[in-house]
Amino acid sequence: MKHLFITTLLLIGHSAYAQSTFHTPKPEAIKLNDSAINKNLKSNSSPDSLPSVIRILERATRVDSSYYGAWSNLLGFQCQAGHFTAALATAKNIVRIFPNKADVLFFYGALQYKTGHKKEATTTFNTLLKLYNNYTQPTNHSDMQTAAINKGVVLILLDKKAEGTKLLQDLANKEKDKAVQRYINTYASMTKEQILDDMIPGKVK
Repeated sequence: MKHLFITTLLLIGHSAYAQSTFHTPKPEAIKLNDSAINKNLKSNSSPDSLPSVIRILERATRVDSSYYGAWSNLLGFQCQAGHFTAALATAKNIVRIFPNKADVLFFYGALQYKTGHKKEATTTFNTLLKLYNNYTQPTNHSDMQTAAINKGVVLILLDKKAEGTKLLQDLANKEKDKAVQRYINTYASMTKEQILDDMIPGKVK
């Protein structure tokens, strides 16, 4: 489970989500984003390469501030480098540019909590819970399942452990895929602190 959420962010790139914003990134920004990813891959994700990778992605977001893929990659690498204060500022920018996007708010709330902004994190998680409660017409089953799982996790993060655990256990019991079932059950058995540490490993310096 470790690094799952960071890995998810890093894999967004030219994802369907980015395309759903109806924004075509500027070629220069795409070139910079791809350069950063390639640099990280060629270094085998060496920590020494992260400062350079982050600088390149920062340039990409300056060239095109609406390029979701570059923003998400920047956020992921900042967390990987342990630059949580900078990551919090990045997440705040992403929320500003892409408001009411559940995946962004999810990670933003976790970062707020990790960096000591617990009151703000609670507000973010409550906003996120409202989005999940209103999420009645997803585009497909996968979206509905993801929203339901994340809702269970958010309930735990809001100190509603019993409610969140029951929702996750109910989802796990209905799930036919054993790998997904184990994934859900793992989160159902975690405490709030364990979930946050799994989402964003490392200590704030």
